[in-house]
Amino acid sequence: MGSGTMFEVAEEVQADKNHLFFVPWHADVRGNERTDRLASMAAVKKLACNGQG
Repeated sequence: MGSGTMFEVAEEVQADKNHLFFVPWHADVRGNERTDRLASMAAVKKLACNGQG
């Protein structure tokens, strides 16, 4: 699936070409909270370096 519109995505899902799965949050998994914080900090820093933050 490429960069289609929401309508194209909906058509593919209805045509049973794709399957959607619920993926629960990974809260309380050791190390994931720290990883999330570090990733958020890196994203904010990148935006600031690009003059967007």
